[in-house]
Amino acid sequence: MKETVWFLLLSNGRLNRKGYWLFFGPLILVAFYYKMMGMGPIIVNIFTMALLIFITFSIVIKRLHDINKPGLWSLIIFVPIIGGLALIALGFIKGTDGENTYGNYKFLSEQ
Repeated sequence: MKETVWFLLLSNGRLNRKGYWLFFGPLILVAFYYKMMGMGPIIVNIFTMALLIFITFSIVIKRLHDINKPGLWSLIIFVPIIGGLALIALGFIKGTDGENTYGNYKFLSEQ
């Protein structure tokens, strides 16, 4: 559990397609839940959304590292329409086999 939390908070390393959907799928559900419910103190909602955005960036950067691209490309998610398509496409693009510029798999290796 502790390893998973640190994995979500740090942006170094790689994340394969399986791991991307495993983390990103529930993240989307939590974001929709908070968007639909919109309840609670404003400070809690702001903190929750900031945390979700931070974790999303961490996951996207790791996924970009898996396809041997720099994390700076994660800024594309702010472009309307293209950003949403990029988030979906990252789940289907095959990563680099073996070791690349960003190292080897350390979490959720594909068998």
